[in-house]
Amino acid sequence: GAGGGDDEKHERFSNYLIKNNSFYQEKPTRDGVLVPIKLGDFTCKIIQEIVTDDGLSDTSFLRLEGKR
Repeated sequence: GAGGGDDEKHERFSNYLIKNNSFYQEKPTRDGVLVPIKLGDFTCKIIQEIVTDDGLSDTSFLRLEGKR
């Protein structure tokens, strides 16, 4: 927006952050200031959990959807 501020919404969970379609972890400096560390240039989310049962054990798979 006007004034050079950052108007984009950021999705936060615990000490992780999604902004500009990239995945970050916020880590504190020695002074306690949180600094975002870029972990990847994409985001993804779980869209389906698939559980199979072979009669002996259950196996779970996660189907992901990614975005760059």
